[in-house]
This record gives sequence, C-alpha cells and structure tokens, in this order.
Amino acid sequence: MRVSEYLFRRRITCIKNKLKLNSMQIVKANKGSSVIKTFQNNYNDKIANFFCMNQFDTLLTTLRTASKNLRSFLCSCKTQISNEWKTKLMNLIPNPSNIRGLIKIHKLELPIRPTVNMWHAPAYKFSTFFTKSTCPVHLILRRLHF
Repeated sequence: MRVSEYLFRRRITCIKNKLKLNSMQIVKANKGSSVIKTFQNNYNDKIANFFCMNQFDTLLTTLRTASKNLRSFLCSCKTQISNEWKTKLMNLIPNPSNIRGLIKIHKLELPIRPTVNMWHAPAYKFSTFFTKSTCPVHLILRRLHF
C-alpha cells in the first residue's frame, strides 16, 4: 500500500469517527455534486415533516394486498404472458421502498427533495417489463401523430 493511499484511508476514518461522535451525517445536495454535513436529528425531522405535510401517514394498500393484486392480474393474463415470465415479473419478497431526501441548498429553509427507491416494490419488475415491451409502440404512435 502506498503512503498516499494510507493517508487517504486514515483521513476518511477520521472523518467518519468525527461524524459519528457528533451524530452528524453527510448528505448529497439537490443540485450539482455538492455534499452537506448535517445533524441526523435535523435530517430525520425534515423527512418526517415532509411525510406529515404531504399526508403520507395513511397508506391505501399494504405490500401484501398489492402483491396479491399483481399475482391475480398476472394469473388472469393467460395468453399474453407465459407461465415462465409470470414468476420472473413478481417480487417474491416485497419490501417497503427506501426514501432519501436531497437537501435544496438554493432555498432559504433548506427543504428536501425526496427520492424514492422502488426496487423492492411489488410491481417494479412488471412495470419495467411493461415499459420496455411497449416502448416501441409509443415511439411509433408519436411519429404517426406528427
């Protein structure tokens, strides 16, 4: 290991320890490649306020009912989708989506812009399959309208 690489790793470890000691974290900013250090409590409060202000406290469907609805829909498609693809298009173990907040540094009160990771959602695989399979049709229809 080179000396410069050793010093770099040591600095990173030192920064991580200082952040943990002060209960801070590094968060990506909304615009550009900037990062911000912020207290974990402030960041969590911003996420909680975003949920409250936008009424996300009530869920319309749970993961299990969404999975059951998707499974029944795929089973009803007997000729359009083969049985082999039906199992590939469902997340067998769906999990809640992850949400992160990118801090808007160009605004006064530093609000957040939420980004949601839908990778583990029940219909993620099906929606990507549907989008990829119908994409050429949409392109053809756009060309016909113009």
